[in-house]
Amino acid sequence: MITEKGFDFVATSFDKADRDGDGYIDHKDFEAMVDSVCQAVGRDPRSPEAENVRFQYRQVADRLIERMDTNSDKQVSKQEYIAGARALQGDPAIVARNTAAASAMFNLVDVDGDGEISLDEYAKAMGAWGATKKQVEDDFRAFDKDKNGTVSLPELMERMQEIYGS
Repeated sequence: MITEKGFDFVATSFDKADRDGDGYIDHKDFEAMVDSVCQAVGRDPRSPEAENVRFQYRQVADRLIERMDTNSDKQVSKQEYIAGARALQGDPAIVARNTAAASAMFNLVDVDGDGEISLDEYAKAMGAWGATKKQVEDDFRAFDKDKNGTVSLPELMERMQEIYGS
């Protein structure tokens, strides 16, 4: 079950995901997210890592639109998004797609390829989402479970589990 903290995250994530500010999330917003993160971390938007994120985000977008778009307009409003997050807790296809997308984004952000995300890499990526320095530092501390100054993929997945619950 998504925790209450998770629902706060869901509502905030909608606002950040609505890249064009039109009040809806659609495929264009997912494409813009990838482009902004690529620019922020210095990755070529046509790199294999970026293309993998695009592919995974398309899968996420397709499933979210399919399951959350209650008025069949091929986009998801904030109201549909929040209601859908509650209704779709534990949906195996969404969990699997979100996990694959998070893993792909991890690899995109891990610019030096060492298998861990540094605070600098994380800050650049989150800057693309409009995060403040305090948000970046607080989030990074929450992700860095072993307190070694980096975030591994298992740490990322553990934190996602804390946010989204079982």
